[in-house]
Amino acid sequence: MTYQDQPQYEKATKRIDDTPELEQYRDIILYDWPEGEEHWEWVAEAKLEKIVEWCESIRKDEALTKLEESVT
Repeated sequence: MTYQDQPQYEKATKRIDDTPELEQYRDIILYDWPEGEEHWEWVAEAKLEKIVEWCESIRKDEALTKLEESVT
């Protein structure tokens, strides 16, 4: 069974589909995180602000990594 077949994954995907504020973070949210089912459950049930805050921190980390790579 793949993570896409998990009921919580379907709920997480629906939440993104139903929440325009999350669309720009779809790649981050639907990444195959090691927390698996727990992650999908969190996405389906967490407060929108918490999800956005988490996604923004991931984007910031990505940007810092790219900057560091361009300097070295």
